[in-house]
Amino acid sequence: MLTNLIRDNWGFVVSSITDAPRQFVAKTYFVNTDHGKFFCKVIDKKLFIPAVIKSLPTLKEIHYLGLDRINFPIPTVTNELSAIHDGSLIVLFNYIDAPQSYDYDNAELGKLLAEIHKLSQKVKAETQNETFMFKHADIFEERLASLAQLESIDVAEQSASKLLQRSYDDLITLYKIFQNLALTCQKKSWQMVLTHGDAPGNILVKSPDDFYIVDWDDILLAPAERDLWFLIDKDDFLEGYKLGRKDFVVNEVAAQYYLLSRYFNDLVEYWAEIFGESGEAHKASNFNEMKRELFEEDGWLYPQVKKFI
Repeated sequence: MLTNLIRDNWGFVVSSITDAPRQFVAKTYFVNTDHGKFFCKVIDKKLFIPAVIKSLPTLKEIHYLGLDRINFPIPTVTNELSAIHDGSLIVLFNYIDAPQSYDYDNAELGKLLAEIHKLSQKVKAETQNETFMFKHADIFEERLASLAQLESIDVAEQSASKLLQRSYDDLITLYKIFQNLALTCQKKSWQMVLTHGDAPGNILVKSPDDFYIVDWDDILLAPAERDLWFLIDKDDFLEGYKLGRKDFVVNEVAAQYYLLSRYFNDLVEYWAEIFGESGEAHKASNFNEMKRELFEEDGWLYPQVKKFI
C-alpha cells in the first residue's frame, strides 16, 4: 500500500521499503526509489497530525533559507508537503545517513540553535504562535476527574489508574504551578523565535560536531527557552548559544513553564496510548515508560519536576 501511495503522490517508483527505528509519534520507514533514498513518516495519532501539518511549510522554508543541518519535507507532484490516507498522514523527508544519538557537542548544538533562532525574522511561512495555553487541558482534567470511576479489565489501564490515584495530590500541585506560570507568561512580552520543542532528543549524529536536528513535528514561534530548558544547566551549551545571540539572558519563568509543559504533554500522550485501542503489549510498554519517566526517581522528567512539589 505504501509503495502505491508514494508512487501516486510523489511520482517515485519504489524499489524497497524497510522499517526505520520506531518513533513515539510515527511509524517510520527507509524508502529506496528511482529518485534516491528517503525517510517516510506515517502518523495515525490524531493528537499529533494537526501540529505536523502546520509545521511542514515552515520547515521547508528554513531549509530553503540555507540551513542544511535539518531534515526537510519532499513536495508531492501537486506541490503538497504531505498526503492523507485513511486518516493517516504520510510525509517524505530527505534521507540522512546517520544514527540517532546523544553523542554530540553541547556547544555546537547551542550554536546551531542560535543560528536557527536568528533565522526567525526571515521566514514568511505562517507559523503557529506560542499562546501559553495547555492544548490538552480538557483531556487532562477529565481524566483526573474520572479516575475513581474507571472500570477496566485491562492490566495496564488498571495499573495506570492506580498510579494516578496515588499521585493525585502531587499532580494537582504541579498543575496549579503550571497554570500560574502560564498566566505569568501570557502577561509578558516576549521576543519570539522559531523553536523545535525537543531538539536535544532528536539529533542524527555523524560526529560530535557534525549532526542534524530532525523531527520538527511541532514548530512554534516561542521564547527561546522552549529549546533551551533541556540543557539549561550545561555551561558549554549556553556558551555556544550565546556566541550567536550575545545579549541573550535565560528567563527562569519561561524555562520552568516549558519543563512543566513537557511533563503534562507527555503525560497526556502516554494516556492516549494506555487508554486507547491498542493491544495489551503496547499499552503495557507505554505504562512502564510513563511510570519510569514521569513518576520515578531514576526517570528523566520526574526528578526535574519533583523540586516543585
